[in-house]
Amino acid sequence: MINIRKGIPEDLEEITYVNRKTWKTTYPNIVDKEFLDNLSLTIPEEDLEVKKKEVVDGKSNYIVALDGEKIIGMLKYANADGEENKDTAEIKALYILQEYQKHGIGKKMVNMATKEMAKENYKNMIIGCMVENPANEFYEKIGGIHIGKRDFVLDNRSYKENVYFYALEDDKRSSL
Repeated sequence: MINIRKGIPEDLEEITYVNRKTWKTTYPNIVDKEFLDNLSLTIPEEDLEVKKKEVVDGKSNYIVALDGEKIIGMLKYANADGEENKDTAEIKALYILQEYQKHGIGKKMVNMATKEMAKENYKNMIIGCMVENPANEFYEKIGGIHIGKRDFVLDNRSYKENVYFYALEDDKRSSL
């Protein structure tokens, strides 16, 4: 049985593994091959300590999906970038190991995240998704309104991502 819970600092090594492993299976025809080949599945100790501090300080929040004791999915959210977005949270990452995808786990993780966001007085949520990523369909299915595209740079290369908007006050995803 898959369980969903809030992430804790001690989860960060497994969270990193899930995040990076999923990058390698999701983006081989989207992101530069050399970048993916060089992407380590482990996190350097100094980066781990920075991420732990972000969690403890409330700057980053995680939701994890577990199969037994093994983390098989991760969702990271934080305040959306930009001064105008003080009441908007952003899902910065949502990754589920390939063999667990398409089983409703992502929807359960987003539902839990939106409940946590509402407790933190966020009114809106946005999610960015690389234009070529098949997950765009998922974000639309769970009620995202496509509001535009934005650029982001990864390893000195520019990529486009779709941006989806959700009004948390009108949140109906829990009933899907």
